[in-house]
Amino acid sequence: MMKKQLSERETQEAALLPEYGRKRLLTYADSFMQLAKSFYGMGGGHIQEDSDHKISRENYLWQKRLMENRELLADHLCEMSRIMTGIAQESYHMKPMSERARYHIAKELKKRGIRLYRIFCMINENGKMEAALTMRAKLPEPGEEEYTVADIAGLLSVNLGVRLTPAAGSVSCLSDESTTVVFEEEARYHVLTGVARVAKEGERLSGDNYTFTEMEQGRFAAVLADGMGSGDMACSASGLVVELFEQFLTSGFSLNGAAQMINGALLSSARETDVSTLDACLVNLYTGVCSLMKAGASGTYVKRDNRIEKLEAAGLPLGVFGQLEALEMRCELMHGEYVIMLSDGVSDCFTRPGAEALFEDMLARLEVREPGEMAHAILRQAIYQSEGRIADDMTVLVIGLWENGG
Repeated sequence: MMKKQLSERETQEAALLPEYGRKRLLTYADSFMQLAKSFYGMGGGHIQEDSDHKISRENYLWQKRLMENRELLADHLCEMSRIMTGIAQESYHMKPMSERARYHIAKELKKRGIRLYRIFCMINENGKMEAALTMRAKLPEPGEEEYTVADIAGLLSVNLGVRLTPAAGSVSCLSDESTTVVFEEEARYHVLTGVARVAKEGERLSGDNYTFTEMEQGRFAAVLADGMGSGDMACSASGLVVELFEQFLTSGFSLNGAAQMINGALLSSARETDVSTLDACLVNLYTGVCSLMKAGASGTYVKRDNRIEKLEAAGLPLGVFGQLEALEMRCELMHGEYVIMLSDGVSDCFTRPGAEALFEDMLARLEVREPGEMAHAILRQAIYQSEGRIADDMTVLVIGLWENGG
């Protein structure tokens, strides 16, 4: 009886603590929003004249830059407020688990030298199951096969009746210290990626940088950045954009929020060469919905069998103006379809009259299915189209989507 009462009390405390944390987050979010509004209102949006109703050029530029910085800071504060509000409003519902299932999972893990301390099953706000297990493993003897976290996911899937997979960033194997691992309901789709790239003639480094990132809750991101010019300086600028963008997305920023933050960072740099395009692709692996964002980047192609769809948006690169006008677009992907992202060095090879139509026809007729082979085929075609000259850094990213089990 005492044990049951203690369990009920712990459950109540567990429910109260998240509520307390939620209220604190909402309070912080409101404070950031109020602070943002105060920065928006500073100066009334007008540049003040001197006493003789004139203004010097230096004073005008100084006040204009000050207003832009205030608006930029206000935008950043608004994004922080949005993220905090989103986290506070996340809803998880505990999914009841029978003692029989809990006992069987603990027993099976014990056979493999793993001690189970706690197990919780939840339904997240997207209606997907998550399971959090706190465990500790006995280190395997020499020659003894190690039971991996992926193996544990298989065990859970059988016992819980839902296909689970380790969340992005999880450890691959347990240690002899207590570790909590989160398992997520397996997404409908998985991706395979391919890259082909070459640096500009005479350059040691490419000014293009990219990343592929798999995140929690079934999100996958591809980011391509092209620094101004080529060589070391361009590589440094685009590398910073890619690194920061990946960190912001992983932390919960929206595509637009992440782009605005990085734009502000580049503007505050003392180097005029800290300018870079941004081409970002975010795929929901549960639904296949793909969100694209571009800031000065080339068009993106979606290959659906022998049909080609081009998605493009006009705009300036990051680090040029305080108010970034990056456009976000959406499309829906299905099994066996591809997203093809190109840097300027590739797209510029197809600017002559009729060349772009030939390029799209080539994409439509491509029969290779492996993303790496497809990326290299596109790069070869671009170099052929430019008569063998590599006048700029060239990068091709290909993302292919497939149904799990398909």
